[in-house]
Amino acid sequence: MQRNARYEVRSLVPAMHSPVVISHADNVEIELEAVRRGVTLRSVVARAWLEDPDAARSLTALVTQGERIAVVDALPVKLVIADHDVALLPLAPERDEVDEPVALVVHRSGLLTALAALFEQYFAKGRQLRGGPGQDPDRGSAEPAVPHTVLAPRSGSPRPRAPSSPS
Repeated sequence: MQRNARYEVRSLVPAMHSPVVISHADNVEIELEAVRRGVTLRSVVARAWLEDPDAARSLTALVTQGERIAVVDALPVKLVIADHDVALLPLAPERDEVDEPVALVVHRSGLLTALAALFEQYFAKGRQLRGGPGQDPDRGSAEPAVPHTVLAPRSGSPRPRAPSSPS
């Protein structure tokens, strides 16, 4: 999906023990290629990704290349939306870590609109990840393993909390 996106990719990335379909390094390369093509990338990642030094370095590299990443405590589901046209949603998220994942492809519909709204809520409530030296350390720093990564609150908003998942 990311390779075929023309103008925007949005994703929710919950904490997972290991990616099954595509490695983390391969995914970073695909995202960097999309940024080079002018595709806007916005992601919301679970804070647990910052605890892995390799993942934290990759996230910082993506931010310095232009991806906008927000960090929340936890996310209810993995999700990718491309160009307001199509989304990929796991049918059984718990299987993604142990078996071959099974996903639902969602085309333009009320469900796609709802998934886009879910993404936008998490993105708005997350703390913006900023990368690179020279950032203001008073705005909140990430884990010590990531010395140049800073989490900055959205202007005018208190420290956000991740929304609870719908029942």
